[in-house]
Amino acid sequence: MLHKILSVLYYIGMAFLFIGIVMLLTDIYGGLIVYTIGAVLIVSIRIFNRVVCKPERERINTILVFSSLFLIAAGVAKYFNESYWIVFILITASLDFYVSFRRIK
Repeated sequence: MLHKILSVLYYIGMAFLFIGIVMLLTDIYGGLIVYTIGAVLIVSIRIFNRVVCKPERERINTILVFSSLFLIAAGVAKYFNESYWIVFILITASLDFYVSFRRIK
């Protein structure tokens, strides 16, 4: 049951994150708040997954935790109106893309 709840929360966080990024790119008011809600959900679930994972998944979950920390860095950069916030999003996307092709032995 916990797995299903975390899965639903993870997808909700991804939706908030996507909507927040679109809002930030189009300068719609409240985009940073929506983005932050999604980022916090994703970071907290990835940290939880890292803590309770099996030993063979530790490396992949660690990469996912570092990837999600770049989401926080992007939010902080956007809060301070820095133009390089999108670079942190690209780093996160690259790390997630890398993890999606990793096989667990």
